[in-house]
Parts: sequence; C-alpha cells; structure tokens
Amino acid sequence: MPVDYEKFDGILLSLLGNMEGGIDDLFDLIFNFLNRKSDYFTGMDTTVSRKRLLEVYDKYAKDVEKAKAEKQRQKEEQNQKLAEMRAAQKAKEEAEFRSQPKIKEITDEEAEELQKKLASLQEQDSKPSASKPSPASATAPPAENDEEENEEDKGKLKPNEGNGYDHEHYQWTQTLSEVEIPFCLWP
Repeated sequence: MPVDYEKFDGILLSLLGNMEGGIDDLFDLIFNFLNRKSDYFTGMDTTVSRKRLLEVYDKYAKDVEKAKAEKQRQKEEQNQKLAEMRAAQKAKEEAEFRSQPKIKEITDEEAEELQKKLASLQEQDSKPSASKPSPASATAPPAENDEEENEEDKGKLKPNEGNGYDHEHYQWTQTLSEVEIPFCLWP
C-alpha cells in the first residue's frame, strides 16, 4: 500500500519551523531518532544503510534535475518564440516602412508652415547671442587658417593644444595612448 506523504506535511513543516538551524537540525533530529528508536544503524551494516539513504536521495534529486531541465527547456522555447515574434514584428515594420512613399505630398498650408519654421531656425542659427558669449568663442584658440574651415565645422568647439577641451572648472588633454583629466573641486 503506497504511503500518503502529504498527510505528514503538517507535522514535518511544524518540525522544520521550530528548528533554529533549519534543515540541518531537521536531518540531525531524524538521524538521532533513527539511532535511538530503530535498528537503522544497528540492524544492518553501515554501508548498506548509507547506500539505502543515498538511493532515496538520488530518487528525489533525479526528479528535481528533470524538473529543472524541463523548466530550462520551456524557458528556451519561450525565448525562441519571443525572438521569432520580435523578428517578425521588425520585418513587418520594415516592410511597412518600405511600402510607404519616400516623398510625401503636403498641402499648401503645410508647406507655408514648414517654410516659416525653417526660416525661423535659420535666423536663430545666424544670429549670435549678444547676452552671453558662446563657449566656442570663449575657449577656442584663434584659428590659423579660417579658409580651410568647412561649413560642417562652423559652430563646433575647437580642441585645445592637447586635442582636448578647456573649461572654466576643468580641462582635459589626450594623447594616442592616454587621456589626462586633472581633478578639480567645484567652487
């Protein structure tokens, strides 16, 4: 007749809950009981009792390993499905993007509004701020060859002599092999 293990759960949980050392104390209690109240150690050779103990342990350890492997397999399947779904979604988005026309037709009102925005942005870029100097003009050394400056480089900060940057509170320079940043406490 099979043993109904679950009917002992309450007793064992109560014992485990009262053990200050946790599971180690529970094992100690069980083996102490087997030593005092049974012939587990005295009725058979210790190698046989040890073998029986390890057989029971291995039985449950195998179940746990199978459960872990199954859980890992399910997790990998889930990750693979998720990756496939993401790839499909990305492919769908790319297909939608490609199917959209590259040139969008706009109305006259939208065109006028866009022209106004572009004009205001160009005015802001062309007007230097009179209230405060730009950081580029304050820290950049004067350019030796203004003729060689590209349109793309206008408005960008120029590096100091050490190919770094000079700021009010710190400066840094660099070489091919290292970067030096002197430490400075903020005022």
